[in-house]
Amino acid sequence: MTKKRKYVPRDPDDASLGSEPYREWTKEELASVKAYAKEHHAKRTPEQIISNALMGTKYQMLEYLEDETITEKTMLSIEHFIDLFLEATNLTLKKFATAIDTTDANLKKYLNGQRTFNVDLALKFANFFHTKPDLWLRVQLKNDLLQLNSDKNMMRQYKVYDYKPVVRLVREEKALYKKKKQSKPDKKH
Repeated sequence: MTKKRKYVPRDPDDASLGSEPYREWTKEELASVKAYAKEHHAKRTPEQIISNALMGTKYQMLEYLEDETITEKTMLSIEHFIDLFLEATNLTLKKFATAIDTTDANLKKYLNGQRTFNVDLALKFANFFHTKPDLWLRVQLKNDLLQLNSDKNMMRQYKVYDYKPVVRLVREEKALYKKKKQSKPDKKH
C-alpha cells in the first residue's frame, strides 16, 4: 500500500513544477532515465513508432509556421516535409504518389514548384499523414509570402496594375463625352 502525501498548498506566484526546488540531475539519475526511455522505446509497436515520427514531423511544421526568423533563404518547402513524412513511414515517393492517385512525376512537379500546390493535394496529404489540410496550405502560404517579400522585381512588375490611372482615364473619357455632347446643337424636328 502506498503512503499518501499530505497536500500542501503552493504559493500562487511560484511557477516552478514539482514539489522540490530545481536541481541538476546526477549522472546516475540521468542514466536511469535514459535506460528507462530505451527500454520503453524497445517495447513500442511499429505502428506506435510511425505514429510518433509522424507527430514529430507535424510539430516541426507547426514550429516552422510560428518561427518569425525564417527567410527566403532558410524556408522549408512542402517537399522537405513530405520527405520527412515518407522517411517516417518508410515509403518511396512513387508508392506515396500511387496511394494518392497520381504519378511520382506529376507529384514532383507540385513539390518543386512547377505547378501550384492546391487544396486537393492538401486534403490528400492531410488524410494520408493524419494532419489537417490547413497545415499544408499554411506552409505553402508562408513560403509564397516569403518569396513575395524578397522578390523586388516581381513587386515592380506588378506596379502597372493600379486603379488610379484607370479611374483618371475613365474621368477624362466622361469629361470628353460630356464636352462633345454639349458642343453639338440639339436637332429637334
